Amino acid sequence: MSSAFVVVLSLHMLSATFWAGTSFALARSGGAGIERLRAPQLGAALIAVLSGGYLGQAMHGDTVTRMQQVRVIRRRRGGVEGQLNSLRSAVYSR
Repeated sequence: MSSAFVVVLSLHMLSATFWAGTSFALARSGGAGIERLRAPQLGAALIAVLSGGYLGQAMHGDTVTRMQQVRVIRRRRGGVEGQLNSLRSAVYSR
């Protein structure tokens, strides 16, 4: 395993954990503090998605099948929709 892979994997895990943790905290608090966490959450989401794309390419290379592409698209769409729904519910519940 190359050192670049390990660094990107660490970035992916840390940013995804931060993104998920702050999403749960915002949902639990009813959206209190969303103004301060909006930019860090978007940054963490961007890093998680981009590093996940790199890791997927590094792990699977050119052997990505059509079914794997569909799964990735569904997974990304579900993650983004879930994030947007939690933000909407936090904003509109006030």
